[in-house]
Amino acid sequence: MTHYKSLIAVMLLVCTSAHAYLARVENATSGAIAVTINLAACAPIQVGLLKPGEVSRIFDTGACCFDSISATGTTDPIMNMNSGNVRPWGTGWQCFQNVHFKCYEMKSGGRAIGIGFQHANLAG
Repeated sequence: MTHYKSLIAVMLLVCTSAHAYLARVENATSGAIAVTINLAACAPIQVGLLKPGEVSRIFDTGACCFDSISATGTTDPIMNMNSGNVRPWGTGWQCFQNVHFKCYEMKSGGRAIGIGFQHANLAG
């Protein structure tokens, strides 16, 4: 019986220790962007419109891993440019980490030619 009680206690500890992951997005482009954070097995987070230089509020994923992030330019010089679904960490899902996403302009010859993302650990 004691073994059974210990097993239940361990299961409760594991089930109640679900970790909420946090995310924030920074717009380092020279135009406004609309951003969506796609989560694995959860509804996407609509970050909304970020002006140049603006940093979003911190979003709680509710313990869902990050699948990808995407942005679309809404003002010049990046109007209608789309990053597509980007995984700046590489392949697969990003779990067990709070993430700060930074959206930047890809340039060629001094002109914006696309939108990209970098990511770093979001302390918190």
